[in-house]
Amino acid sequence: MRKTRIVVDTNVVFSATFGGKPERTVERSPDPSDDKFLEAAEESGADYLVTGDSHLLKLEEHKNTKIVKPEEFMGEI
Repeated sequence: MRKTRIVVDTNVVFSATFGGKPERTVERSPDPSDDKFLEAAEESGADYLVTGDSHLLKLEEHKNTKIVKPEEFMGEI
C-alpha cells in the first residue's frame, strides 16, 4: 500500500523541504505568491496540499493533488 504524501502550506515546512527552485514553474493561483505551494505539490507528487489559504482552496485540486482545509484532511486520513 502506497503511503499518503502531503504538502502543508507553511513557509517553515516549505523552506525546510525545498532548498532550491522547482524544476517546473506553475502560474495558476490568483495570488502568485501561492504558486510555490502548487510547484512543491507537483514536484513531490503530493496527494494533498493542506491549507487555509482561500486562493488555493478555490482551485480544489492541482494535477493529482487535492487542495483541502486541515479539518477536511483530518477527516480523510
